[in-house]
Amino acid sequence: MKVHYVLLFVILASAMMPAFGQQVEDKYVILFDQSHGQYFTPEMLKTAFDSLNALETYFNIKIEVKTINSKFNLTNLQGADLLIITNPDSGSTTSTEEKRALADFIRAGGSTLYLGNPYSDDKNITGNPQLINDLMDSSFQPRTSFQPAKDTLDKPTVVVDDFNNDGNITHVVLTNDTLNFDAMHKGPNPGFTNVSKILYYGTPIVDKDSVSSLYKRIVYGNFSHTTYAVDEKFDTAVLSQTFYWLVGKEYKQGRTMAIGSTIMFSDLPYDENSKWIDQMDNLKLFQNVIAWLLQLTPLDPETPIVEKDFGFFVALNLSISVGFALLVAIVAFASLILSGKLSPSDVTKFKREQPKLQKEVKQTKLASSGKQAKTTKKKKKKRGQVK
Repeated sequence: MKVHYVLLFVILASAMMPAFGQQVEDKYVILFDQSHGQYFTPEMLKTAFDSLNALETYFNIKIEVKTINSKFNLTNLQGADLLIITNPDSGSTTSTEEKRALADFIRAGGSTLYLGNPYSDDKNITGNPQLINDLMDSSFQPRTSFQPAKDTLDKPTVVVDDFNNDGNITHVVLTNDTLNFDAMHKGPNPGFTNVSKILYYGTPIVDKDSVSSLYKRIVYGNFSHTTYAVDEKFDTAVLSQTFYWLVGKEYKQGRTMAIGSTIMFSDLPYDENSKWIDQMDNLKLFQNVIAWLLQLTPLDPETPIVEKDFGFFVALNLSISVGFALLVAIVAFASLILSGKLSPSDVTKFKREQPKLQKEVKQTKLASSGKQAKTTKKKKKKRGQVK
C-alpha cells in the first residue's frame, strides 16, 4: 500500500515541476523558385541560407529551405512562409493562375521576396526582368518594377555611382543614411544588426503604387543623390520618378519585398579571395530581410532584449524555487507516511477538524478582546473617581 502512495507522490511531483529541457520551436518554410528558368540556385546562395541559423538561435525557431520546381498554385505554396523569386531567363512565362496563387498566399499571411539583377557581361546574371516585373505588378505584390533599358522590357539597367563605389562604378557602396528602414532589425544581437555599409551591384527599382490604403507600411532603401542608371551601351536610363534599391510593403496579413540584386547575396566570386555575400555587411542585410519577411521583426521597441532576458531569468528561477519547495514538501510528506508517523487518515481527520479549530480560535480571540475591553473600562472608571 505504501508503494502506491510513493508512486502517487512521484506523479504529482512530476506534474508540478517545470518541464525543463523542453523547447517549443516554431518552424518556418522558405521556398526558392526554380520553376521559371532561374540561373541562381539555393546552392549559389548557400552561405546566405546557412547564416540563417543565427535567426534560429536568436528567435528559437527552425527554418527549412526548399526548392519549388513547378508553377505556383495553392497546393505547392501551402504551408510555406516565404517564397523567393529571382530573375528568370528570357524564355520563361507566367499565368493568371500563378498570380492568383501568389495573391492568396499573401492574404493567408505568407511573404514574397523578388530579387532582380543588373545588366552584366554575363547573360546568366543579367536574366530577364520582364516576367518578374509582371509578377510584382500583380495583386498583393510589391507593385514595383526593376527598371529596364529605354524602349525595352527584357533588358535591365545597372546602377552607377561615380563617387560611392569600391573602384568599380557599378559596385555601389550604400552607407548608414541609405539604410534607415524598418526592415533593419535594431536589436542588440550582432549576428544580424549593426548594418552600416553594404555593397550593391544591381538594378534600380521604381515604386508604381506608393500610396495605397492596402498597406500597413512601406519601407524603402534609398540611393545617394549621385546615383544614376545606365543600359548596356552606358547610356543613361530614363527614369520617370525616384528609384530605390529596396521596396518592401506590408499588407494586413503578409509582406512582400523587392531588391534589385541577387548577386550581392550569392557565393559568386567578388575577387580571387572572396565572395559577394562576404562584402561589407551584405550577409547581415540578408538576415535582416529574411527576419522581416518572416515577420520575426520588428520586436517590441519599448522593452529592450536585456530586460526581456532578465524577466525570463527571474521567472524561470522563481518557477524552479517554487517547484523545488513543493518537491521537498512532497518528499517529506512521503517520508512521514513511510515511517508510520503519518497516514492518509490523519490528513482527512485534519481537514474535518480544521473548521472546529478555526471556530475555537475565533472564540478565544473574542473572549480575549472582551476581557481587554472590561479592563480598559475599569481603568477609566478609577481615573474618574480620582477626579
